[in-house]
Order: sequence, then C-alpha cells, then structure tokens
Amino acid sequence: PPTFVGRFGEERPTVILTNPPYAGTTEGKIDDPDILLQFDVAKIWRDNVPTQTLITGGTPPELLFLERCVRWLRPGGRLGIVIARGMLDTATALATRKLVLSTTRVRAVVSLHKDTFQPYTGVKTCILILEKPADPRELEPDYPLFMAVSRKIGQDSEGVPVFKLDDQGHETEELDHDLGELLTAYRRFRQGPSTPSEYIFSVPKSALNQSTLNLNPQHYLPAYNESIRRALQIGEQEGWVTKTIGNIDPQVFKGARFRRQNLETDMLEGPSIEPFFTPAALLQDRGDSVKHLDLSKATQRQRAAIAASRAVKDELLITRSGTIGRVIYVTRQLAGRLISDDLIHIKVEDDALRYYLYVLLKSELGQHQMLRNEYGSVQLHLELSHVKDIIIPIPEDRGLIEQIAQPVRLSIAAKERSWDMENRARTLSRQIVQGSTDEAEQHIEQE
Repeated sequence: PPTFVGRFGEERPTVILTNPPYAGTTEGKIDDPDILLQFDVAKIWRDNVPTQTLITGGTPPELLFLERCVRWLRPGGRLGIVIARGMLDTATALATRKLVLSTTRVRAVVSLHKDTFQPYTGVKTCILILEKPADPRELEPDYPLFMAVSRKIGQDSEGVPVFKLDDQGHETEELDHDLGELLTAYRRFRQGPSTPSEYIFSVPKSALNQSTLNLNPQHYLPAYNESIRRALQIGEQEGWVTKTIGNIDPQVFKGARFRRQNLETDMLEGPSIEPFFTPAALLQDRGDSVKHLDLSKATQRQRAAIAASRAVKDELLITRSGTIGRVIYVTRQLAGRLISDDLIHIKVEDDALRYYLYVLLKSELGQHQMLRNEYGSVQLHLELSHVKDIIIPIPEDRGLIEQIAQPVRLSIAAKERSWDMENRARTLSRQIVQGSTDEAEQHIEQE
C-alpha cells in the first residue's frame, strides 16, 4: 500500500523482524516469470553472479521474502527472520545462500525444534539474524557465525504445553524450552569468544563448503564432526586404514521408484496381491504398517520398476527419507519382498566385511555421519553421495574383522530362527481358531 511504501522501502528500515509465509510443498512455489525476474534468488548463479536464467520449477515464496528484506535494509541495518530450514542446506536454495553470504554478515543461525509451530505446520524452521554492512566493500572475508540447535520448545506436536519439573518431579508453571539459554549464549558470543557446547557453538565463514555453502547448524555439530575426526584418527594408527563406503567397493544404489497409487488395495490375499514394505514397516517386528499391492493392475513400466524393487538377502538398507539413517539387514524372511524406494541399498559380497559394516553404520560413528548430512524442511532426506562418503576405519587384521562379524552373524541367524518359530506359533493358533485341532495337535507333536 502507498502508505506503507511511503514509510518503508528499499534501504529504509534499520531493523526488520519477520516470519513470512513459506511454501512447505512444491505446490506453494512462485512460478510467474514476471515476478521471479525481479529476484536474484530465483536465478541460476555462475561465478557467484546471478544470470538472467530462472531456476526451473519455481521458487519458494519465503526465499523471495528473504531477498526483499535484505534489499530493504538500510546499510548497517539488521534482519531477524524465521524461515523454512531447507533454505540452509537444499540445492534449490543455493542461490539464496550465495546472496545472503555475499551481501550480509550472518550473525546467527538457530535451528528450531520440530514442534515449534505445531500443530499448525510440520515445516521445520530456523531463525536467521543478518546484518547489512554499512559499506558493501567492508564485508569481511571471514568471521565467526553463531550456530545453535534448539532441543525443546515448551510444547509437544499437538501444541500442548510442556512444563519444567521440580526436584520432586512435579510440574512447575515454567515452560520447558531452551530459547532463553540460546539467547544468553548469543549475547555472550557478541561480547567476545565463548566456550562452545554440544549444541551451541560458532563456525568460521571460511569453514563453509564453497560448493554447497551449507548453513545448517546440524552439519557442524561438534559431536558429529568429532566422530569423523575419530574415524580418521583410528585409520592413521598402525594396522588400520580409513576408507569411505564408496571406496570399499560395495554396490551402493537407490531403490527403484514407481507410482503405486493405482496398485494399492485393501485385499490381503490373492494370486496377484503382494505386501509392500515402507521403511516403517521394515523396522517393525511384524510389519504392522505394511501396504498391499495388486500387481495385476501394473503397467509395463511399473512391472520393470517392481522387478528392481525387491529386497535381496544379505544386503543392507538405509532409510533416506523421513527418519533417516536407520540400518536394516535383509534376512531370509525379507528377501524378495517389495520395498520402498526410500531406501539406499548396500551390497557387500564379503560376508565378514558386510557384518562389520552393519555394526559400524549402526554405531555412533556411522549414525553421526548420516545425521550430519540430513537436509530438508518438510521431510528429511539423505542422498546417495552422503552414504558413499561415510568414513569407515578398517583393520588390516582379518581376524579382528571376524571377531566383530561373528556375533552379528549369530544374531542375524537367531533372528531368522525366532521369526520362523513365531510364524509356526501363528499357524498353529490360526488352525485352532479355525477348528482344525487334530492338525494342530499333530504339528505340536512333531515340534
């Protein structure tokens, strides 16, 4: 409105505080070229300079709001903005990070708890505090960025308040959140060097990867990076080597993707009915959330993808969407099952090395490296390259690998036997319920 623009506008406000609307899904992106050509964050950048070529697929509105805020700030002004966390690390927001880092000083990046805006939105968010230099030529090439991760926000995912407990375990009237702690730490940081903690620390601008410019605090958590340091340190010891999973030479690939909406059915049995395992179903003992597909309805293209979507015995699976980094060993019972493409497959022919790798991926060392690279605003993701780049220390002594592998080998075999025995019990129970007591008693005598 004219009355608004008359008071504000480009390089006029000294402070902007805002929580702009964000897309959350691809349907919310802005794709009007007349609008997008006004914004550098909507364009492809080359040599750190925006071109006139627009990024395909449109641009989330929150990124346009961010650029508008930066342009409006008076030199020396400050911006505090709540924004979708995908701005910090996704490839689609790389142009935005280039604009931010080339035109402002990043004072603070705070990753907010996932329940901060629940139950109204599940989009994961962060707070950015930026400062526009009084003279663009005075923008420092290097400086420390305050980073923090909020771990509690004083409410649950339904918006129900969560209060602190006293020494006797009784609820107080004080909301249980850590934003005050983060604010205090930020003020100390502004006054001078401060002691970092597990979730509050600083990162020099020069430490940012120049190809990704990742600003997500989780990527720089001291504990996660300490795991990488430890893995490298072990590999430097005599009798050890350090390799990435990609260099160990297993097959590492994403699962096949196919649209299954036309195949889903409520029928549980039939000649063309097969169970379909999502990552959640694979992680459940009985696969309670398994879906069922009617393969007779599959098109030729779907059939080809389905053929490549079956689990193979003794391969490792890693969840790559939603809850990322969960490691699953494909047992005899899971072999041949249709599984989701939200999984990364690892095939290792050497069985001892496979069991060793399985243990390492489930350990803190492996988990920290995967969590370090998760990204996204609505749903978290892990890329194939992130798994291939996981650092694994490997002993040159084959006997040590076998020492670790053998208990895992026995554990997997015991799990398979356990499932077999439980399935037998379920079969007997079903026969008794159906009245086939003679047949059930015969089975029991055989057992």
